Amino acid sequence: MSDWLIPALCLMGSVVGFVFLVSMIRRDGTAGRGLYIFMGVALGLVALVYFVADSRQRSEEIRKTAPAAGSEELIGKAVRVLDGDTFDLLVDRQSVRIRVTGIDAPEKDQPFGQRSRQSLAGMIDGNPVAVRVKGKDRYGRTLGTVYAKICAPSAPCRAVYVNAEQVKTGMAWAYRFHGQAVDPAMLKLETQARGERVGLWSAPNAVEPWKWRHQMVSAGK
Repeated sequence: MSDWLIPALCLMGSVVGFVFLVSMIRRDGTAGRGLYIFMGVALGLVALVYFVADSRQRSEEIRKTAPAAGSEELIGKAVRVLDGDTFDLLVDRQSVRIRVTGIDAPEKDQPFGQRSRQSLAGMIDGNPVAVRVKGKDRYGRTLGTVYAKICAPSAPCRAVYVNAEQVKTGMAWAYRFHGQAVDPAMLKLETQARGERVGLWSAPNAVEPWKWRHQMVSAGK
């Protein structure tokens, strides 16, 4: 049954019932008028409550199914990989600089910096890429979670969650803000990679990118 049919029938029934009650009041005069008035008011209130409840329910359904704020999705191809967490995405002939959110990769001149960049490039170069936008950073880069569709001749295509893969393979840290990881899932993957000594964790005394950048600024480089 159509969504509008039940409310329409309810409204029609209320109108018919109201007309019937008015005709009964006119026919009976004062006899039973109080009862009829009470029944009419009660019927009107029932109809009003129904429509209010129905409207609220529909509003809630729309709210639940509407896209969340910041859920814009960009689809394109990577045209340049700058480092292990930053690349340029070509979307409708326009280049958009993407900062992979939730992770922090080694700088290019830092140990494992080039390997981290190559790891990211291996997932997104030449493959369809989707970015779920989370906003922009202070440099104007688009922050987002990144997915790549990787197809091989001898294997079925698979979707790769790039953010997680970089941390899982030891090619990036979980991003910190004021010393705290912003994404608990990334921190868990980082801890796992540390324990397995994969990627950058295979080298002793790995320096966090934020500390490396501070050292470079202090050294005037």
